[in-house]
Amino acid sequence: MPAATAVAFSSLPFIATFLLVSTIVLNKIYPILSGYASSTLKRTLFNYSSSRINVQRINAITFSTTLALAAVLAELILCEISNTIDPLARRLAFHFTVSLLLLILVIIIPSLQIQSVISAAGWDFTGKSKGRLRIAWALQSVITTGNSFWATLVLPARRNPKVKVSAKPVSHV
Repeated sequence: MPAATAVAFSSLPFIATFLLVSTIVLNKIYPILSGYASSTLKRTLFNYSSSRINVQRINAITFSTTLALAAVLAELILCEISNTIDPLARRLAFHFTVSLLLLILVIIIPSLQIQSVISAAGWDFTGKSKGRLRIAWALQSVITTGNSFWATLVLPARRNPKVKVSAKPVSHV
């Protein structure tokens, strides 16, 4: 087990960078950028004793996680260039970081944007009207599924010439 211990110990700088950057972004940068810095909404946004998860908190956590993962990715690139830290730890951290960034950028952030658009259109995700509630969640599910399908299957297939796409491209005359 010495190899596993070495990899775990070598991964500590990446974990520390992630925790430090995400904490700074969540508590200092996000409130300023979102306009919550000087308002009473900051108390409700960062009230961790509340068991209710609200959209603002999800947005804040997603934002801070994205920036923290980008910082870890930059750290990984610098470690790769300078050939520091255990190569196995770098490879594992790289795969984990890139996978999480792709998940956030391709699925989670567009889903939050879709929910914002649906809410702005007047559909409510919480409330007593079950019909409107079901329509809002159905719209969210259908659009998010379509977006995820498009982003993960269709777009990569169109870029890779080895993958056959059933639709023929339109010829320009």
